[in-house]
Amino acid sequence: MVQSLYKKALLNERNTNELIYFLESQDEYDSSSFFLGYYGSAFALKAKYAVSPIKKYTYSKKADYFLDTSIEMDPGNLDSRFLRFTLNAHLPGFLKDQNELIQDSDKFFQLIELNAEKELTKFQKWMITEISKIKKGMIPD
Repeated sequence: MVQSLYKKALLNERNTNELIYFLESQDEYDSSSFFLGYYGSAFALKAKYAVSPIKKYTYSKKADYFLDTSIEMDPGNLDSRFLRFTLNAHLPGFLKDQNELIQDSDKFFQLIELNAEKELTKFQKWMITEISKIKKGMIPD
């Protein structure tokens, strides 16, 4: 459910607000690495849609905090690694954390390999495609 809401949130601010409301309605949203990752990504999208530079900055800081917290709680959280990678990848150059970009991409693909015996979900295949597209234009091999 949350993954489909996230993909819809990529389209517009109204859908982003729906993602936030959904996450905040979950009892464990603030104690679950999985939910915190998506909560952080929702604030990254709020920053994208905001007009005010102050709001952009405020939402970006919240996004960074929640995504970092999510990964600290569970370094093996595939979704949070993907979400933080894509957040960093879309930041202006002077705000990008190159170390996190490389670390998240490497860990993401390590986690995929560790679970190679399991069939990938449709969402996991989409995440791989998105990271691969970003890496082609950003991170030298």
